[in-house]
Amino acid sequence: MVVGLVSLNAMRVDAAYRTRSVAERVRLLTDERRTLVNDVARLSSPSRIGTWAHARGLVSPAAGDVVILQVPGTSGSTEPSRIKE
Repeated sequence: MVVGLVSLNAMRVDAAYRTRSVAERVRLLTDERRTLVNDVARLSSPSRIGTWAHARGLVSPAAGDVVILQVPGTSGSTEPSRIKE
């Protein structure tokens, strides 16, 4: 009976340790996810992207300069079309 109680207690302690370990892992992953979500929000900010593009010489298109290229085989026309405003 003593061996049974000791074994039962050991199993209870092991289960408590695993539960604590899993809870800690969940907390760490939750923190990491929060950090990654914040990074995505910061990096996808239109102002940050605009600043990055401007620093590399990219410019916004002037009105009427936007051209949509059609991929051959996906529509009836293969000629570029201009956006009409």
